[in-house]
Amino acid sequence: GHSLLLIRLIGRIEAAKGIRLSVTELHADPTPRGVARLVRQGGGGRSIRDCILPIRAEGSQPPIYGVHVLGINGAYYRPLAAEMGPDQPIFGLTVGYLDDTTPIGVAETAELYHRVIDAHQPEGPLSLVAVSLGSYIALELAQRLLEAGRDVRMLALLDAEGPGGRPLVGRRARIASHLRSILSEGPQYAVRKAGDKLDDLWHRFEKMKLTLSSRFGRPATAMASVERFVAANELAVQAHRPREYPRRLTVIRATANIFDSPEALQTGLGWAPVAAGGFDLHDVPGGHLSILEPPGVAELADILCRILEERKTDAG
Repeated sequence: GHSLLLIRLIGRIEAAKGIRLSVTELHADPTPRGVARLVRQGGGGRSIRDCILPIRAEGSQPPIYGVHVLGINGAYYRPLAAEMGPDQPIFGLTVGYLDDTTPIGVAETAELYHRVIDAHQPEGPLSLVAVSLGSYIALELAQRLLEAGRDVRMLALLDAEGPGGRPLVGRRARIASHLRSILSEGPQYAVRKAGDKLDDLWHRFEKMKLTLSSRFGRPATAMASVERFVAANELAVQAHRPREYPRRLTVIRATANIFDSPEALQTGLGWAPVAAGGFDLHDVPGGHLSILEPPGVAELADILCRILEERKTDAG
């Protein structure tokens, strides 16, 4: 399941029972029994700390924050935490719950996460990691932290298309790649691609509804659905104009994206226009999200550990 599904459930329970539930406690025990226990207790209240999920709280190294963390109880980042070892703390940042006040814009969400980090770890160096659209929030958050005097050791963007675009290979090359995949994987490949197309169509439909609602003066609330919240996030990213980042960016590419053109590789998947401090592009075996799962996550962890060690040395 996706963490946003749990967040939507919280809103519905609060509306039905007239109580305030702790997102942190629900993530600690995201089961029907755990939810029932909190409801019986009358809820535990919510605070800014409900926007942070401890994935690995122990360790002496500067913490890594996963921006817009994915999965129930930060599940998508747990294999990465296991591979990076017991001395590397990793925490997830989440909007916490969905209601009319939930931030959707890039700047607003980055401002919330800035306050969360200041409350959780007010001093010392830190690093940020983000997947997909969360990368734009992570970029804005990193800039705000640097402006506040914080040391952002590493900003790692996982398989995200940058503001410069991610050009694909030509149509003939894509058709040839599809045919090779069908021959190697069989019907499962066609079924998977058909599912991806349906998901994409539904996502486009949600974005169209949001655009029309806004145009006619009837903006939809974030609580309407998880799908609408995700679509609103994408529209916010499209409207956002990211600033240049003064430090070096770490860009990770999933090798399953076989349609990336040479131009996409040369521009760091489109992040070159804002990479004032330069960028490094690293390939990791797997798909868009499966790079966070075995076996690819081991290579991802090696890359991040090596970069962190280099930055630690550079910092003296």
